[in-house]
Amino acid sequence: MASGDMGKPAELRETHRVLEDTHTLTGPRKSDPPLTVRRILVHSTANAADRQAARSKRLAKATEDLNKLTAAAGGRHYRTREKIVTRIGVIAARRRVTSCLRWTVTGNEDGTPVLAWHFDAGVLDAEAAVDGWYALLTSVPADQADAGQVLVHYKGQGAVERRYHDFQGPARGCAGLRPAQPARRRPRPGDLSGPAGLLSDRAAGQTGARPRADHERSLP
Repeated sequence: MASGDMGKPAELRETHRVLEDTHTLTGPRKSDPPLTVRRILVHSTANAADRQAARSKRLAKATEDLNKLTAAAGGRHYRTREKIVTRIGVIAARRRVTSCLRWTVTGNEDGTPVLAWHFDAGVLDAEAAVDGWYALLTSVPADQADAGQVLVHYKGQGAVERRYHDFQGPARGCAGLRPAQPARRRPRPGDLSGPAGLLSDRAAGQTGARPRADHERSLP
């Protein structure tokens, strides 16, 4: 149980759900053989709630900015379509709503530009559908660690890394010491022999948040 969940009722604690399938890694060269590893898809209720809250905040701020621009369209600062379009681009980038913002700028009877906009509900629904999902890759055999155990190992990596950081801390002030940087190359089976490696949410989204699973289980 996470320390932040101590003392919370069961229905308010973070829960995880895990699914498992496989993922094939390809190398930069056509001659590189493909490497197939286990992929653990994890859904976290806490991560999902954080994503939903962040999205609501972004949409609220974008709505405020766009409403101001709609009211100002045709006024002293936004007399032309070009200025309105430029401002829309700034708002969309700053509030990170480019993917879901839909807008048009038309002219009324006297040629004054008029802005109309809305958020695409289909795009927002698609984003909400993958809230809380992330993927882990591992080459640990299933008979050594099932999907739930892989997640537990991954969750414990932070403590291991902190201990390593504390161990190397005194040497950080020594001149000339630098961590070794391995050459960039394609992953090999041995590279994934640890408990788990994190795959980006985008990669998980490209292959679908809910693939056919070998098994599914819920974790407290």
